[in-house]
Amino acid sequence: MSNNDLKEHLKNLHQELATIESVDKESTILLEKIQSDVQFLLAHKSENPSEQHSTVKERLAESARHFNATHPALAAMIRTVVSTLNNMGI
Repeated sequence: MSNNDLKEHLKNLHQELATIESVDKESTILLEKIQSDVQFLLAHKSENPSEQHSTVKERLAESARHFNATHPALAAMIRTVVSTLNNMGI
């Protein structure tokens, strides 16, 4: 996987996040964190993996589990991003 793959997956995830309208308060907080994480990864994707990258991946994986039942497409996109990061060694 390349940086271009990651960028494309993150772009798709960001677009999916923008389409979600109605969620509970906990989900809203998670969505905000995901958006922040996506922006962080886009801004720092060229840097060497760091503890922050690991924390972001853990938060994304937890978010995927949270949205699995209510927003399966979003959960799948989040898992794809995490998988891509793992394949890139991040």
